Amino acid sequence: MVASPPDGPSKATRWGDPLKLLPLLALFALSALAQAKGDMDADGWRYLINARNLMHGYMASPATLMFWNGPGYPIFIFPWVALGLPLALARLANAVCLYLAAVHCQGTLRILGVEKRSLLYTYLIAGVLFLHGSLLGSIMSESLSVFLMCGGAWHYCRGSDGGAGGGRTQAILAGLYLGWLALTKVFFGYALEASLAAALAAWPLFRRSRETLAAARTAALACAVGLLVCVPWLAHTWAKTGKIHYWGNSGGFQAWYMSWPEKEYHGDWLNWQAILEHEEYFRPHLDELHTVLKLDAVTQDSVLKVWSRANCKAHPRRCLENWRANVNRMVFGYPITAYAGGGSELATGNRSFIYALPFFLLAAAAVPGWLGRRRIPPAAHACLVFTLISLGGTSLLSAIPRQVFPVLPLVLIWCIVVAEKAVRIEGRWGRP
Repeated sequence: MVASPPDGPSKATRWGDPLKLLPLLALFALSALAQAKGDMDADGWRYLINARNLMHGYMASPATLMFWNGPGYPIFIFPWVALGLPLALARLANAVCLYLAAVHCQGTLRILGVEKRSLLYTYLIAGVLFLHGSLLGSIMSESLSVFLMCGGAWHYCRGSDGGAGGGRTQAILAGLYLGWLALTKVFFGYALEASLAAALAAWPLFRRSRETLAAARTAALACAVGLLVCVPWLAHTWAKTGKIHYWGNSGGFQAWYMSWPEKEYHGDWLNWQAILEHEEYFRPHLDELHTVLKLDAVTQDSVLKVWSRANCKAHPRRCLENWRANVNRMVFGYPITAYAGGGSELATGNRSFIYALPFFLLAAAAVPGWLGRRRIPPAAHACLVFTLISLGGTSLLSAIPRQVFPVLPLVLIWCIVVAEKAVRIEGRWGRP
């Protein structure tokens, strides 16, 4: 393994090649229309209700206070809902988001010094995203989330690199993207908080390196701006629930499922309607479910978290096993609780290879990434830290591959930068 020669970023062009990437837009748009599902499928019903509620000045119904997601995606689809436009346009917007994510991926690769093969790598990244499960045909937030992630990464790397727009300006723009990302998937609010702490901790440690210090400063400012974007949301949830720092209230159900001690359950997300439809299989927890369903969403969340802590205290080994199952689901898509009709067979087979491929590449890049760390731009290291924080946090949830989707571009960009900056493969064929 030999370090490759430097390949600096192109100063002439710091974005992607939108024209050369147009075939991706055509593919994504056709797929969005071909894969179109019912408006109320998956989480679509909740997003549409939230968007309609915005027309009346609130997002979650005052009767339920169901903050299972932030306002990011409901705001995104609000124009179509408010104007009564066909939701097929919202699905086409998913395609546009994924296309723009690809354009930003190529720009990020160029800033990080990968110029020659950036177009090819971008097509490969887009292919992995497409096959992984982008839910283009659904009223879902995945495509918007990956666009916001890639847009934030591009502005951050440009700011760390001292781009023409100025480091501070680019950091603020990155923060706006990341803030909207946290409002779209509230989990990333916690990731931003942890990343801000990491950036502030790194700041004094790397004062002697100008580039690393710039990366830490830009990261801290971007995370801080992102969290400032979320202040109105946190103020809203505080006003409605009386709880400070209240990002959402779906976490109670996830923690509860993860704490179930019976061996036939694996900590994965379960629709409570499915539990009621399969009473015999879920009998150990039926009484608890009937109890919490009588409560409002805020009280539900608090009660379920108390129960989950009690379960983990009484059965710590089983909770650890469920956490391992979470990690397995992130990587392979299984195990899944196998109640009748649970669809566990859909999580195995060919798609598991697509799910696992980014993680295999990440593992393969670990050693060369460490040995060649001085050749890799500090901004790439910062993106890796944010990625690892996000993946680590996701493993504490009822993890499924869909929750990994927004960070996949950062995983693949890191692997590509390591391959280009820290590795050189030479064939020995034709030599004596």
